[in-house]
Amino acid sequence: NGNPGEDDVLNYSSWKTLTGALVDGADNDGDGLSNLMEYALGGDPFAASAGFMPFAEVRSFEEGGINEKYIFFDVRRRLGADDVRLVVEVSDSLGSWSDEESSLYLARVINNGDGTETLTYRLQRQVADERSLFLRARVLVSP
Repeated sequence: NGNPGEDDVLNYSSWKTLTGALVDGADNDGDGLSNLMEYALGGDPFAASAGFMPFAEVRSFEEGGINEKYIFFDVRRRLGADDVRLVVEVSDSLGSWSDEESSLYLARVINNGDGTETLTYRLQRQVADERSLFLRARVLVSP
């Protein structure tokens, strides 16, 4: 929301101290998001943030006058969390993951007006009924 004349950035280390969410992998509120994910996604580590959970769904998308079905993946990101990087990955088998731009691309960014934005990724290939496909959001702490 802005902080005129001062720095708006809240780094992960300061956030952990401020919130008391000191253990990266802990899930203090039982909502399925670790403290590191809560920070990256803009959640509260001590209040269930189910609405902040990344999710995928099949949606119709018109391209060239033809409606086709694609997988879309929505994930929130805390604005100003420059010390973490959000990576969206795709897998056919859960054995190996890919974040190649040839697999998916960023289709839309929406500012949520609460210090977060929602990133919507679209898988490049159309939905195929006979295949399994998995998506995940991974957070990496920048050195």
